[in-house]
Amino acid sequence: RDVADWGVAVSVNRENLEKRPEQWISTLVTGKELPVSNFNILTLKGLYGKETYYCRPYIQSQEGTMKWGGIARFTTPEEVFFISQKDSSSNSIMEGTATIETNASSAVLESRFQKVEAKLVDVSLDKSQFSLNYYETEPSGVNHHSLKWLSEDMLQVSFTRLPPQASVSFKVAIECDGVQKYLSPTYLVTSRELPETGMVDLGLAVHWAACNLGASSPWDTGSYMTFDEAQSADEADGSWRLPNERDITQLTNRCQFIPVSLDNMRRGMLVVGFKNSIFLPYGDTGEDQAESSGFHTGYYWTGDEYYSTTSPTDKSRAWSLRLYGMTEQVENRVSRVELMKSCPFDINGFTGWCVLSSTFLQSFNPYGSYQRLVHTKLHPSKKNTIICENWMLSGYDIEMVFDDSDPLSPTVSVPEDQVMSDEGSFFGMTHGDDRILVKSSQYAPSYFYPCGNYLYVWTTMYVRDLNTSIGNVGNFYTVMEWVSDEEAQRLMREGMAH
Repeated sequence: RDVADWGVAVSVNRENLEKRPEQWISTLVTGKELPVSNFNILTLKGLYGKETYYCRPYIQSQEGTMKWGGIARFTTPEEVFFISQKDSSSNSIMEGTATIETNASSAVLESRFQKVEAKLVDVSLDKSQFSLNYYETEPSGVNHHSLKWLSEDMLQVSFTRLPPQASVSFKVAIECDGVQKYLSPTYLVTSRELPETGMVDLGLAVHWAACNLGASSPWDTGSYMTFDEAQSADEADGSWRLPNERDITQLTNRCQFIPVSLDNMRRGMLVVGFKNSIFLPYGDTGEDQAESSGFHTGYYWTGDEYYSTTSPTDKSRAWSLRLYGMTEQVENRVSRVELMKSCPFDINGFTGWCVLSSTFLQSFNPYGSYQRLVHTKLHPSKKNTIICENWMLSGYDIEMVFDDSDPLSPTVSVPEDQVMSDEGSFFGMTHGDDRILVKSSQYAPSYFYPCGNYLYVWTTMYVRDLNTSIGNVGNFYTVMEWVSDEEAQRLMREGMAH
């Protein structure tokens, strides 16, 4: 009746309990109550598996006097830290979450060790159907997950930026003071499927169709139509309509566009909205172009016309949605989506800082990136000509000439025999007179877009030894998009080459 407290001292060393038992009193006792009989059961949590322990009970009187019992020995069974995966869920197309139950709390571990850290290991992304380009360079996907304790004995693992209908397998490792102490079995999370029929709610003002007109699934391109044919099909179906300029603008501003491929054949853009996603195929033209340029391109009509800038009564043009992305992304960047129309040409819109993306840099890559910042300025004496400073390499400027004589097809050209680089910086050796020359390619035309202040240009890079031709390096595709000074400064701070 005068017992104030009781408990047990625990140690892996019997001598500790013989000489200094009070220093080994356990704080890991659960179900501890004052004894009301000669028999009591208590549970110790947080012990190591397959370990022999010694324990010695004690009681403490109201006056503080402690009395110690005899020393007993027991051996714990093999330790099982992870119990089970409670659930696997997905809140969106590109996410997957798993909740994992453990039999020891994070607080217990932190009382034992100075540093306790949970990590994901053996992460594997099932890409049997879809391929997201950024996973090509990060096959583990480790940079796109979060791992946190929901409670003392519950872990939550969340993956983001997953392809639709993808499964991710993984294990959880618990490191204690830098040493892996526990390793879970393999767990699995799965992202949601992409809607294949009907209306899809992207969280925007209107619902979008799951697939194109004339297509039986989202992966099929569907029907190829002229603008008039598309309008006729639109009018024939009272429940659906072609998107207008406002719909497309909202889609491009509020959704994420990510280049994906299905079975490494059918490629397009995964349009990720707030609630769901849709897939926009590039189409056969985009596939053909990508074989040679390294860029996929796709175009979609809108349902509304707009007036020509040269004739206020001419409604011969319509808005279109333009998609493009590299076939092999070497950086985790979302591909561009453009809304196209014709605008008056002002060459000043093509001066200042621009982001250059080039298949030449993708192939011969001293910066670790296919992109760099380039500064451009007006040529002091040549009309409609800009000077691109440090175009592909610092110290080498080139000229570009703009031709806006056809507003529907404004072209840009690169005069021949301009020196764009030395050979050593890109090839590591010289084949000619240590100069790489550039000119407009005959392979395909090059265009600029006054409305968006960007251009894409086909160029041929070649090498000579004085006046003797050594040969062509190849035909390369380059996109230049002009940005504000503030955006350029931000990209410089992030480490973009310039």
